[in-house]
Amino acid sequence: MTSHRPYLLRALVEWINDNQLTPHILVDAGVAGVQVP
Repeated sequence: MTSHRPYLLRALVEWINDNQLTPHILVDAGVAGVQVP
């Protein structure tokens, strides 16, 4: 059985866009090895 995560994430982003909201991503830049542009 394949993962449902891509479908759930895509549905969430579509719902956010349909409601004229702005999706945001939270990145923990304090973790070793993380590079944030």
